[in-house]
Amino acid sequence: MEEQVRNRGLEDISHYFLTEEKEASVETVDSPPVQSTSNPSSSSAVKKNLFILGSDSKEGRAVLASNLACEWSLQHKEVELIEEEKDIHNSHFFVGGVSTENGNAIRLRLNGSGSIELTKWDNKTNLFLGKKEWVVWNVGMESISKLVGQFDQVPTFVVLLEDDRKKMMQAYLDVRRVLAFQPASQFHAIRYSNHSEKETRSSIGFFQQIARKFLNIEVADGGQITKDLFLAKSILRRYPVVLFPEEHISAKNVLKQFARTLIQDK
Repeated sequence: MEEQVRNRGLEDISHYFLTEEKEASVETVDSPPVQSTSNPSSSSAVKKNLFILGSDSKEGRAVLASNLACEWSLQHKEVELIEEEKDIHNSHFFVGGVSTENGNAIRLRLNGSGSIELTKWDNKTNLFLGKKEWVVWNVGMESISKLVGQFDQVPTFVVLLEDDRKKMMQAYLDVRRVLAFQPASQFHAIRYSNHSEKETRSSIGFFQQIARKFLNIEVADGGQITKDLFLAKSILRRYPVVLFPEEHISAKNVLKQFARTLIQDK
């Protein structure tokens, strides 16, 4: 039953994404829970491998990856941020830190509060699997497919949702592909949008119900990164929004809370 549900073709689910049906019309089905395939006795030092799925927006992925890595570092974690692009796009978020180049890695210290190592990833070579305890992977689906089955720990995936329903459908297909390699993976959905909080709850709820019905998984709600003036200022200044002093910034509070939720997530 479970495999039949997960293997439903694109034609079986596309109409949910490409029409404006309310999420209440998505009926759930009961299927047996997925069993973990992780190795609980792993000797690896890595506590968390976090992958980003769903969005082809370099800006959105960079905002999410860099701020999560930054907040983990501020929580005194040793963090590795790995990117696949030839140039490390996230590094520009950390001006003000001291960087030291070492091969294809750059180490950054954030005002004495912690450190982040940025690394270029070449998917043609097995560079390493988890040098630090906390690893954020901002890499493409091709690399994820090669990597995800190699970890002893069950990876965590953040599905970055945008307003476009076609992109949301692609996010669903990415999740389904991940499950084929690592069926016990954990998923969180977070929205990158300039729409209202109410619309965000509706979109994330819709995605959760689709994943529950067709993939037999639960996707946790990570909230919304709002594209407001503060976030635009963060990108323009090349400075992480989680480091802004103002306490009322929506994106800052969501990202800080989400980063801490991921720390507590087992």
